[in-house]
Amino acid sequence: AYVYLPPQYEAERNRRFPVLCLRHGGGDDEQSWSTDGRAGGILDNLLARNKALPMLIVMTDGSWAGGSTEQALAALGEELLTDVIPLIEKSCRVLPGRENRAISGLSMGGGQSFIIGLRNLDQFAWIGEFSAGLLAGVEFDLDNELPGILKDASLNQKLRLFWIGCGTDVPRFNGHLDLVEKLKSRGINHVFRTTPGGHEWKVWRHQLAYWVYVPQQYDPSVPASLMIFQDGQAFKCGRICAGLEWGGKGKSARPIRGCRRGLFPTDEELLIARDKVRCILGEPHPV
Repeated sequence: AYVYLPPQYEAERNRRFPVLCLRHGGGDDEQSWSTDGRAGGILDNLLARNKALPMLIVMTDGSWAGGSTEQALAALGEELLTDVIPLIEKSCRVLPGRENRAISGLSMGGGQSFIIGLRNLDQFAWIGEFSAGLLAGVEFDLDNELPGILKDASLNQKLRLFWIGCGTDVPRFNGHLDLVEKLKSRGINHVFRTTPGGHEWKVWRHQLAYWVYVPQQYDPSVPASLMIFQDGQAFKCGRICAGLEWGGKGKSARPIRGCRRGLFPTDEELLIARDKVRCILGEPHPV
C-alpha cells in the first residue's frame, strides 16, 4: 500500500486525521494515483490554499482479486475492512469511525468504491466514483448489486457525500447520465460532476481535486444535497437553498424559492447547475 501524509501530519503531532481510500483503475496498480494521478501534489496544493481538509490517502492494489467481478468485490472489500483499515488505524494517527472515512476511485476502482462503500455504510460516510464502467453498463442493476440498500429511508442521512463523476467524451458518459436519473428517481442525494475529456488522467485529477475540495465548503451538520455539475453556470457555494433555475447557456441562472445568501467562499468555480435542483449555492456567477 501507498499512504499519502499531509504536511500537518508531521507539524501537528497530537492531531488525528480522516482517511480517504483511493482506488486505481484496470491495468494500473497502487502506485498509479501517486505517479500518474499526482494525488499528493493535488492535496498539497489544495491544503496550501486552505481548500481541503488534511487527510491521509491510502492506495492499495485493486487488481489482484480479479477486478470488478462479484468474487473480486467480496475479496477486496474483506481485505480493505479486515486488513488495510485496521493496519492504518494501528500504524497512523487517524480518526476512527465512518464519519472520518471515505472511499473513491477511478474506472475499475470507481466501481469497487461504489459497491464496497454502499455495502458497508457502517464504515464509510463519503463515497465517490470517477468514470466507472461497471456502473454505466446496460446490464448493471442497482437492486441486484445493492439489495435493499438504496431503499433504506435513512440512506440520505448516512451519506455525507455521494459523488458521481465522469468525463464527457466517453461512451460510458451516457451510462452515467442514466445512473444519475435512477438515483434522482429514488430520491437519493448525490453530487454529479462532469469534466470535459475522455477516459484519461486529466479528467480524474480534476475529479479528485473537486472530490476533496467540496466537503470543505459546507456546514458539516447539513446532509449532502443533490447537486448537479454541468457545463453552464457556476455558483459560489454557501448554504442550502430551495433550488436554482438555469437560464440557458450563456445566461445567468436565477435562485428560486428561499435562497439564503451570504458568506460565500472566494473561489470562482464550485457549483455548476442546470434545470431545477437542490444545491449548495450562492449568487449566480457565470463562468
